[in-house]
Amino acid sequence: MVQNTTEDPVFGPIISTYSRAEAIEDSVLVDVSNTGRQLGVVLPVALTSAAYELVNRTYTSQDPVGRLMDVVLLAAMSLDGNEGELPFTRPFYTYIQNGRKKIAYFKAVLSVEDVGGGEPAVCITIMLPNED
Repeated sequence: MVQNTTEDPVFGPIISTYSRAEAIEDSVLVDVSNTGRQLGVVLPVALTSAAYELVNRTYTSQDPVGRLMDVVLLAAMSLDGNEGELPFTRPFYTYIQNGRKKIAYFKAVLSVEDVGGGEPAVCITIMLPNED
């Protein structure tokens, strides 16, 4: 964590911050911006480690790279022109849990984050519905 003495006008002094770049370095987030760029998504894209692990499960015959591309594209499309947080499903992506097929649910969050070097950028973060 970076110590910061900046003053927030509403909440007072900021004690510390945890940047997106630090979360990626710590493997809390997985940067998939290159995959996004291949699909025409110009914003930085990351998945939480739990969402990334779910996408990469190999219980089905689907290709994990193809599933990742689907999730990134659906997230970008769900956020197109919207701000904040939007849930989305990928109903054709199923995984097996206790012998039963399950539908994967995700949410996409559009936010302004420090992507490194102190420069804020609009970013997409894809996570599971119970994550913040």
